[in-house]
Amino acid sequence: MQDFNQIDLYKSMTKHARSVQETHRIPEYIGRGIAEATTGRPGPVYMEIPRDIMEGYVDESMVEYQKTYRLTNKPAGNPADIEKAAKILDEAQRPVVIAGSGAFYSKAQNELKEFVEKTGIPFFTRNAARGLVPDSHPLFVSIGATGHPIFAGAIQNTDVVLILGTRPGYIMKRESFPANAKIIRVDIDAAAITDQLDVEVGIVGDVKEVLKQLTAAVKKNTHQGWVEALANGKAQMVEAVLPLLTSDQKPIHPARLMFEIMQRIDENTIVVIDGGDTATFGNSFLPATGPGQYMGIANGSFGPLGVGVPYAMAAKLAHPDKKVLLLTGDGAFGYGAMEYDTAIRYGINFTTIILNDSCWGMIKRSEAQRATEDKPFVGLFLRDVRYDQVVEALGGHGEYVTEAAEIGAAIDRAIASDKPACVNVMTDVNVGPNR
Repeated sequence: MQDFNQIDLYKSMTKHARSVQETHRIPEYIGRGIAEATTGRPGPVYMEIPRDIMEGYVDESMVEYQKTYRLTNKPAGNPADIEKAAKILDEAQRPVVIAGSGAFYSKAQNELKEFVEKTGIPFFTRNAARGLVPDSHPLFVSIGATGHPIFAGAIQNTDVVLILGTRPGYIMKRESFPANAKIIRVDIDAAAITDQLDVEVGIVGDVKEVLKQLTAAVKKNTHQGWVEALANGKAQMVEAVLPLLTSDQKPIHPARLMFEIMQRIDENTIVVIDGGDTATFGNSFLPATGPGQYMGIANGSFGPLGVGVPYAMAAKLAHPDKKVLLLTGDGAFGYGAMEYDTAIRYGINFTTIILNDSCWGMIKRSEAQRATEDKPFVGLFLRDVRYDQVVEALGGHGEYVTEAAEIGAAIDRAIASDKPACVNVMTDVNVGPNR
């Protein structure tokens, strides 16, 4: 690790990367790192302190300590842009709000709730904003991912879109919206405003502050017909999948597992999501009940596989009074399974629920059309691993489930064990999120 240029490596994946070369400047560099990480668009910072620098001695008089590491004031939007955006929102017939991570990091939960309740605009949340305003709110529609049929249908029929602190990525392009739809985009990063999208109004500012301005500027409205249309579509989707939610088939249908987990999520629960198809199932079914209480790989665009166990441990350490449930696939779980040793040694109690189809399911389904007898699947099938016994061997609590009727009781026992726990649920390899 010491024989290559780590700074250049980390510059490609962090917001700021520096190497401290003088002991007396350590506080200066740390202060700059904190400022970079927490201001503007938040992001990770890498700070390299070589051992000889860290262990060096200097005269105290050479060290300068900053009193302030970050600014507490947040930038608001340009008043002219606010006025223009408010006029468009007032005239909209089928508007939607899409809130992303920028809304979460600006702590805009109260402002988002006040805005949608005044305007009557239905809203979607994605990434870190899941649960910013709980899914139980009557104006919440669904997760903001184009793979979700309700979201896809809504943005194909909208006439005004208010995008709050989120990047479109490859899943939400300009052509995802009607050609005549007007897009209002709010972001703390000016360069991000026109990234991938042609916008009618771009507002550079902190999401929380901009929502305060917009709420003051817009007229009160209800959009009752539009809200009811979306709610009816949502109800029809639930009705269509209801037989799957109560299915007793064997191997277990993943939707039945989601139904059992849903019954055990309340306002005191943090949900962590990991995996491929497993993440898609979780994002489609499991509710977000509060800010920061739904964590995982980026909704719809995915991210680093195998983050679930460390995410769950960190969530429990940050919120020891909350129940932490991790939903993961068997492939993803393998990346961090041995961290259960750490969890058990330090008493970090959380419950992992594995959707175990003994396969890299998402990849198998994407390769299905290309596989033939002459060119079969390669490297996609996993063994029926008893991960529950692995966790038990380390000192945790394990449950093995092969019958749908056993799921609920197994999860309840795992949660009540007061140990790091694993519920290993054997599910149908032939069922994906779209079946």
